[in-house]
Amino acid sequence: MIGVREWGIRLGEVKMGKKEWIDDDGCKIVDEGDMRTVYRPEENLSLPSDHPQRKDGAGTKWHQGKMKKNNKHGLWTGYHITGEKNYEGTFKDGKEHGTWTYYFIDGSVMDEEVWEDGVQIDEKPPKKGKE
Repeated sequence: MIGVREWGIRLGEVKMGKKEWIDDDGCKIVDEGDMRTVYRPEENLSLPSDHPQRKDGAGTKWHQGKMKKNNKHGLWTGYHITGEKNYEGTFKDGKEHGTWTYYFIDGSVMDEEVWEDGVQIDEKPPKKGKE
């Protein structure tokens, strides 16, 4: 195991081409080749401390996608706290590019946006569904 420090983030470790570390928000980051996976923090700090679902989803997959030269590049997918797909879209050199689709928990399409080099150029009207 070799210690690693990237982007001012806390010390992590490298195992056989796989890098893992905890970022400043408490999210676990795992890089394997050009694929990055981000996991939710152990506590959902956006909810009040006495909220019954504060720890639901702790450690579950939050985002996953390709990296190129430390930038998001290619397809990225986000996940609801329950594991269903939340969004899907592409990055080009770290900027949103192409069609981004957002989903309700039931899998129906909630919204679609079109991006070009990090600038939103179009949006389809939101749809109603189960949030």
